[in-house]
Amino acid sequence: MITNHDEEIISEIADFNTLTLVTAAYTLYEKLSTKKPISKREFYKEFGDNLQSFKKIFSEDID
Repeated sequence: MITNHDEEIISEIADFNTLTLVTAAYTLYEKLSTKKPISKREFYKEFGDNLQSFKKIFSEDID
């Protein structure tokens, strides 16, 4: 049986997975639209910047 606490943890994991997927997709879209290759380091930086932006947007939509 899943407890309320377990359900909250599962929900947080699902939300984070969704957020991560959206962030990665947006990062790729942003970079592919410029038609210039980016390094792994650049990708990681952009991903982090976009993750913070999407976290803010995501939390606004939930609240």
